Amino acid sequence: MERFVEFKVKDLVEKEQKVICVTELASVEEVISTLSKNHIHGVVVMDVSSNLLGFIDYLDILAFLLEDISKQAVSSGGAISDNIKSDDLNQLMKRASRFKAANILSAGLLNRASTNPTVVIQEDVTVKDALELFAKGVHRLCVARGNSVFGMLTQTSIVSWLLARPERLGVLRGKTARDLGWTREVKGDPNAVLCTSIVVDAYMQLRRGFRTSLPVVDQNGIFVGVLSATDIKLLDLNNFALLQEDVRSFLRDVRAKAHSVTKNYRVTCSLDNTLGDIMEKMSRERVHAIAVVDPLGHLDAIITLTDIVKVLLLMPYSTDI
Repeated sequence: MERFVEFKVKDLVEKEQKVICVTELASVEEVISTLSKNHIHGVVVMDVSSNLLGFIDYLDILAFLLEDISKQAVSSGGAISDNIKSDDLNQLMKRASRFKAANILSAGLLNRASTNPTVVIQEDVTVKDALELFAKGVHRLCVARGNSVFGMLTQTSIVSWLLARPERLGVLRGKTARDLGWTREVKGDPNAVLCTSIVVDAYMQLRRGFRTSLPVVDQNGIFVGVLSATDIKLLDLNNFALLQEDVRSFLRDVRAKAHSVTKNYRVTCSLDNTLGDIMEKMSRERVHAIAVVDPLGHLDAIITLTDIVKVLLLMPYSTDI
């Protein structure tokens, strides 16, 4: 049986996949509308000749729109929330109509190149090569046939493909989080944010750390949930003032307003859960990270899709994985 890592990326890309794109001339307001209408977190940006320029997401947009009003905070070293008012945040959508996708992309290439890089790979590249890119922190790959991009390969699609073919995980499927070294001692501090922190400050912390989500804990270190870049898309686009709330209130209010009740935002596991269990739970709950907690609920570590990719790439394969 052919080893998983020797498959071609075209074998893992959905046959009828639709790649959502906008042009560099689209206004930021139009980009937000495209993301909302298609229920997606990010979008590919093309030039007027249909050449791929890059990828922007909700966090890029928020950070770009906050840039002007946050200059004072950045220069003084203070928190952004100390230097902006609710009225400033409510003006964000008016700002959105004045800028183009190209403006955000340029800022992103300068400031977030390591978290949102645009990488194009040919369809005949091996899965091993794709995993090596994912292990470096790349979240998505544009898959091309010649000069034409026909699909996207993500860390999530790798996990989904393997879950549909569990025999290809081999002995790895039964390895526990502890076996794989996913402990605080090995992975280090999970860098959680307090539930009393102001949302806009937490998002800027997330962006500066080149991350897409932050675990949230209370004053006792109990895991409360996750603040994600995708939460921005749940905002009423005319009520960015919610970003001035504390994290706990924001997560409650923005999700309630969006009637987002089908997704569990407090996804946890223990050190004794197996890789197979963890992958299945992350796929079922549609999350990119899962919290490792002790019996009392204290946050011990965070396991991300990138961690899983590294295991798939680096573990010695004694079976037909």
